[in-house]
Amino acid sequence: MRQQEQEQHQSTKNKGNNPTDTTTNESSTTTTTKKNTNDPRHVAFICDGNSRWANELHNNSTSINDNDKSIPSYLKPLSLLPTNTDSSSKTTILGHAKGASTLVHLIRHLNAHHPTVRYVTVYGFSTENWSRPIRERNDLWDVIGRASGAFGRLALEEGVMVLVLGDMEDGRIPLGAREALMRLERDTVGVRGSSDNGDPLTLCLALNYGGRRDILNAVRKIAQLLSEEGGDDDIPSSSSSTEQPNNNNDTDEAMLNGLLSTSGMPDPDIIIRTGGERRLSNFLIWNCAYAELYFTDVLWPDFKGGQLDEALEWYRRRERRFGGRSGGTTERLEEGREWS
Repeated sequence: MRQQEQEQHQSTKNKGNNPTDTTTNESSTTTTTKKNTNDPRHVAFICDGNSRWANELHNNSTSINDNDKSIPSYLKPLSLLPTNTDSSSKTTILGHAKGASTLVHLIRHLNAHHPTVRYVTVYGFSTENWSRPIRERNDLWDVIGRASGAFGRLALEEGVMVLVLGDMEDGRIPLGAREALMRLERDTVGVRGSSDNGDPLTLCLALNYGGRRDILNAVRKIAQLLSEEGGDDDIPSSSSSTEQPNNNNDTDEAMLNGLLSTSGMPDPDIIIRTGGERRLSNFLIWNCAYAELYFTDVLWPDFKGGQLDEALEWYRRRERRFGGRSGGTTERLEEGREWS
């Protein structure tokens, strides 16, 4: 199954434009920097603020079921609440349910208003989140399972292909949530998107995911492959990285990139973190080398299409130089010359 999904990525990943064109002669390298005039292709979210939003709501469940017509009734917050939630944890879990509905709203908004965005990665549960109270963890996974089970119908209507990033073999993940996620992933493979060329919007759910663990797993795979007969000829590579290979070290980067859980996807162009914190929290730390970082105090459940439009407008005003100079071109000095 995973191989089939990565083949789907490979068929679409080369359709975007690389923001850097490089030409080389014997004495110097000239790098042309293209102005950032379009929407990004890959938007990533760190969804922070669900619990704070719920606490501010003071457990007023009558106001959580909003009138957002972009969210079907079966994906509205109260429909996603676990049936056995007790009063002591209901406040927190309301925030997570509202957060799941917010994601549905944003996916539909992107499809309708930003068709060039074809990849969305959402940080839903980190490897560090296991340190939270067990009741909250169980309720959160219950919401994830319920939302995953309900989202399949809308995903097919909207042309959304779902991939799960992270360790789904972890025995701590409730069986119901794991099965719902795997079914959602399986049922949306190869779905035709609503964009003009039929590309789906690929929604990557980073669940039980950690950036360091992803890198470590890839390094272990490389070590294993190198120790086996055939050497590095058997190691897959991925050309989705922003960098253009120009030496042996870049080839090694391509090897590692091809063994990450994100293999076949373009690097994120912008990472949006809600909730006021200013850090990446172990999210896509290999992939974010040249991502634009956008932080907002708006809590995730309150982050709507208008706020997303503001973030993408901010992104369009950025000049992405990828190590080059402002103004269009830079030249790398000949070896041995000193910078003045």
